[in-house]
Amino acid sequence: MTGPQKHAVTELLNRAVQHSAAALADVIENDVALSVAGIELTSHAAATRRLDEGASARPAVSVRQRFTGSLSGDLLLIFCERQSLVLVRTLLADTVPLEVMTDLEQDALTEIGNVVLNASLGSLATQLGGRLTSALPEYRRGNAARLLTGGHGEVLFVHLDVALGLQDIDGYLIMLLDGESGCRFRDHVDNYLKRA
Repeated sequence: MTGPQKHAVTELLNRAVQHSAAALADVIENDVALSVAGIELTSHAAATRRLDEGASARPAVSVRQRFTGSLSGDLLLIFCERQSLVLVRTLLADTVPLEVMTDLEQDALTEIGNVVLNASLGSLATQLGGRLTSALPEYRRGNAARLLTGGHGEVLFVHLDVALGLQDIDGYLIMLLDGESGCRFRDHVDNYLKRA
């Protein structure tokens, strides 16, 4: 990405995740803030390495959603497993004992991911002037190679800061773009820059 493209994508994604945060706050009835700490358009192999480094090579959990339309691919919301438990426990207001937390983690994270991913995709599509349709979300647990399986094109790797009450949590929003969708994504960004 060129400098102007990267600046525009950061701006677009910040708006998208802020829209997601507002939607999530409505669902959980608690203040939540999401912001973009960094972005990179990279290869699948480089994204896998970056995720392994960011999650300290520990198991991570993801909610993954397939999208099609003017762009196609998969959008993933990813947290390292330890931080996902902190997130779920915070959302449940510490009312659930830690020993039964894992039974609820998958359902809670899938619902969180569904809200965040749908709102992010909707906001991005609106800002870029495209149309995207998404499938039902899917929960996965494992290392970076397992979570990012199936990617064949470029990857938009986004490092997220999540502020939930007194908790600060690192997360990742990763867009696996199919084939020519990487080029089409840049074209959409260039058109956005022209309109701006």
